[in-house]
Amino acid sequence: MANDEMQTKEKRKNKESLIMNNDKMILIYVLSMLLLIGGLVAVYYIGTFLVGGAVAEKSSQEMEETREKDKLASLYITQNVALAMNRGADIKQDEEIDFAGYRPYEQVRETYLQTNLNCYTQETGQILTLMDVREFLENAANPDSTPKTYLDNQQINAYITWYASTDVLFDYRTQIDSLLFAYDKENNKDKSRKTPYRFSYSFESLTPDQVNELHKKYLDPDYETTLDL
Repeated sequence: MANDEMQTKEKRKNKESLIMNNDKMILIYVLSMLLLIGGLVAVYYIGTFLVGGAVAEKSSQEMEETREKDKLASLYITQNVALAMNRGADIKQDEEIDFAGYRPYEQVRETYLQTNLNCYTQETGQILTLMDVREFLENAANPDSTPKTYLDNQQINAYITWYASTDVLFDYRTQIDSLLFAYDKENNKDKSRKTPYRFSYSFESLTPDQVNELHKKYLDPDYETTLDL
C-alpha cells in the first residue's frame, strides 16, 4: 500500500512538473511573440521615420531648386527686356522663344537698344556701348559654370537698374520718333502724292549709327542730320 501511495505521489509530481513545463513554454512563446511584434513595430516606425525624413529632405531640396529656377527666370526676363531682345517677330517659327532664359546677342534689336543706351548716357553720364553688351552676352557663364546674369556685371547691372526705374525713356523715344518723322518728311518729299503723308520706312530699319545721328539732333536742334535714307 505504501508503494501505491508513493507511485501516486510520483505520478502527481510528474504531472505537475509537466504542467509547469508547459506553462513555461507557453510563457516563453508569448514573450517571444511579443518581442517579435515589438521589434517589427519598431522597425516599421524607424523605417517610416527614415523614409519620411528622406522624402521631406528631397521635397525641401526640390522646393529650393524650384525657387532658384524661378529667381533665375525672373532675372533673365528683366535682362532680356532691358537689352531689347527680339520678341519673336524675326525668329524662325521652329525656334523656341524663351524669354525666361539666356538670349544671345544675335537676338538683340540694336536699333532699340542703341536708343535706350543714348537716353541712359544722357540721363546718367554713364557710357554703355553695344560692344559692351555683346561681350557680356558672349560670356554666358561664370568661371564656376553657373549661369551669368546682369547682376554679375557692374556696367550692365547699372544700366538695367536705371532702365527698370526710369520714367523718361518713353518721352525720349517719342521725341526721337518726331525727329525721324520730320527728317523723313523734309528729305523725301513727293508733292504728287494725294494721300496723307506716311513714313517711307520703319524705325526698325535704322542702323545704330543713324539712331546716333537722331540723338545728336535731339541734343542740338541746329545739328544737320545726315541719315542717308
